[in-house]
Amino acid sequence: MISLKLGFLVAFIAMFVFMLLKMPVGLSIMSSSILFFILVGKNSGMMVSTIMGRLVESNSLFAVPLFIFAASVMNGSSITEHMFNFCKSLVGERKGALAYINIIISLIFAGMSGSAMADAAGIGLIELREMKRDGYDMSYSAAITASTAVLGPIFPPSIAMVVYAMLAEVSVGSMFMGGVIPAILLVAGLMAYTAVIAHKRNFPKGIHYSGKEFWRNTLKAFPALMTPVILLVGVYTGFVTATEAGVLCSVYAMLIATFIYKQFSWKKLWFALIDTVISSGKIMLVIFAAYSFSHIISMAGIAQMIAQFFLSLTSQKWIFLLVINILFILLGCFLPMSVSQYVFIPLILPIAKALGIDLVHLGVILTINMQLGTITPPYGILVFITANQADAPLHKVFREAVPMALIMYATLFLMTFVPQLVTWLPGMM
Repeated sequence: MISLKLGFLVAFIAMFVFMLLKMPVGLSIMSSSILFFILVGKNSGMMVSTIMGRLVESNSLFAVPLFIFAASVMNGSSITEHMFNFCKSLVGERKGALAYINIIISLIFAGMSGSAMADAAGIGLIELREMKRDGYDMSYSAAITASTAVLGPIFPPSIAMVVYAMLAEVSVGSMFMGGVIPAILLVAGLMAYTAVIAHKRNFPKGIHYSGKEFWRNTLKAFPALMTPVILLVGVYTGFVTATEAGVLCSVYAMLIATFIYKQFSWKKLWFALIDTVISSGKIMLVIFAAYSFSHIISMAGIAQMIAQFFLSLTSQKWIFLLVINILFILLGCFLPMSVSQYVFIPLILPIAKALGIDLVHLGVILTINMQLGTITPPYGILVFITANQADAPLHKVFREAVPMALIMYATLFLMTFVPQLVTWLPGMM
């Protein structure tokens, strides 16, 4: 048997060794947690049972498979086609129309999927196909598609925010509402950049739609567009919890897919359920592993030790927030988002509490920060995905993505030091 702190150090190193050996993140964290229990002489079976018992008491986690199911149902219907036509008629013949559409449709899709990967791998394919057909440079197209996919976990619903809410023991509804204004500000920044770059590079114009065509496309897309509205209004008014909103969205998705779009069947329901089980299983494994590791951090006194160290350096929460932003930017450059979220967030929560930082504010800016890591070199998993889909050189896609990332980082720092941009809507609940 060894001391708790030494056991944690060995387990922490082992976790990264497992990851370097290409073991999945969830299994890496779980294996290192079990190793810790063995090294310090604890009954790992009993500890896991205790942690699992606490985990299943969190009703918030039930929201994860519900939102995944709702998104799967939507993807199984003709929703993406109707949304695309709506966005095209909304933007009209503006120069660089498809770049604007890419941004708008990603925001709408974010209100259905809650996942950046789902956006990039799903609607992203349609966006890239359309931009290629219109003659856009595919490096730019892949970069804007990756950058707009970042909105997925920021605009509600957000699986990443559900996980943070569980770790920080804050309201999921407050986290969802806290992401609304930041998502809109990020969209505004990307829109402004698009306006400049479209004029500079003389991007193709969009198609002119008559008033009759606009209203026809709007009417077709309207039922799907109401999905995020129902979610936000339900949570904001307190009519439903985040988990109940997941049930509501799932039922609503099945109803409109079956009776309005007429693109749903028992076979598609079966595939949606399979997709939900597989995706939820992967996420739940990582969540359980993270919860176990969080318990170990607390048990070994590591979080308290780090908190005391930070508090001895500064008692100014703004300096702490600045340091945390820089730290998570660096982590995002080299590590998967799941590692930053599940390993490092539990370490900084006690410090944030001691400094009186609003945990919803902290959660939203950390979620944004971790998402920006997915388009920042050298890791940039979203850039890898879209570059592969567009068959574009990776280094050129990263070069195009960097200015977009810098604009989004500037917006992040604005939200960091003007917390009301995050906390105003949750405060009104």
